[in-house]
Amino acid sequence: MKRVRTLDEIIPELIIERPERQAPLQRTLFGTLTLLAWLAYIYLWLPLLTLIAWWLALRTGLRVHVLSQAAGEIDYGVLLLTAKMVLLACVLMIGWAEYNRRRFQGRERRRPIEQIDVGASAAAFGVGDHTAQQLRTARVAVVHVGEGALVDAVEPVRDRR
Repeated sequence: MKRVRTLDEIIPELIIERPERQAPLQRTLFGTLTLLAWLAYIYLWLPLLTLIAWWLALRTGLRVHVLSQAAGEIDYGVLLLTAKMVLLACVLMIGWAEYNRRRFQGRERRRPIEQIDVGASAAAFGVGDHTAQQLRTARVAVVHVGEGALVDAVEPVRDRR
């Protein structure tokens, strides 16, 4: 039988499973790189967003409201309307959050997980009770699968935490 590598052999040591053990400088660097990657990704979507904005005639609104203000003409009605829209959006979001907080306050919406006996899980996987018990108790395990896609063996892996 061909030897199957364990998870400890497969997963390189470069993967950080406990980020709090990572140096702050390294965390900051990786966070900055992630932010730059997201900004580059968003930048790639800008042509499509521009096309949609033109389709919705936002270019005309930009010309009327923004460019006229750049020329020194301030339209206080538009400024007041914008402030009202921002206030309305804030009131709606806070109102919706409060509604949901009061609606679900004191209720546990998640149901408890049904406990399945070892015999039922053994029958579902087509394995013996001992193998099913190993699958239940192991936090991390390597499952060896044979020819007929049946479980041959379960190898518990030591938890590295």
